[in-house]
Amino acid sequence: MVIVLLGVWKIRKFSLLLILVPALLPLFFVLDYAGWLWFFGHNLHPWGAFTVKPFMPTVFGEGKVAQFATYSYPYYGYAMLLGTSATALLALLIRRKLMREDPNIN
Repeated sequence: MVIVLLGVWKIRKFSLLLILVPALLPLFFVLDYAGWLWFFGHNLHPWGAFTVKPFMPTVFGEGKVAQFATYSYPYYGYAMLLGTSATALLALLIRRKLMREDPNIN
């Protein structure tokens, strides 16, 4: 935490980098979600109730796993995450413009 505070205090552009993590969170979420789907689809317990070949469920959309239909669609939470990301990127652009116009803004 001290490093982040020193970075914001000393390095002017560091504050612009801090907003990129929340702005890219929807992308990180989809990549993490797809990774977990792959992991659980390919590391099935051999003593399970029934045997299924390793599989990769669909990340978004309709799919089929064995005889089961799967539905995976984003809902309100992901829409709110996208809205927050868009707002963060807008704030980044406004802050960058202000920093270019007035060099005294930190």
